[in-house]
Amino acid sequence: MTKLKTSLTDSEVSALLANYSDGTAISNYAKASVAACLRTGVVIETSSGTILPTDYVTRAEVAVIGTKICRKLSLYGFCQKEKRHVVENLDITQPGAVF
Repeated sequence: MTKLKTSLTDSEVSALLANYSDGTAISNYAKASVAACLRTGVVIETSSGTILPTDYVTRAEVAVIGTKICRKLSLYGFCQKEKRHVVENLDITQPGAVF
């Protein structure tokens, strides 16, 4: 993603995930991606300080993640008149955006 720093070294990934009691439960293939989402603020820990890598993601959580990504990339700008914004083949309609 253009405006988000997502490349982390292996040591940065390990150090970031070590902050969470369930960080070791993340599959090896996903560790760098989860760390990048945590670093950029797209995903945050739960109130108990965990990230729950083995839980299912709800629709509401996906909507929040999508909104955070759009805001961080400055793509979040619904036209109030038409209530619709199209960005590179991604059609976001309001209300109830569907990805």
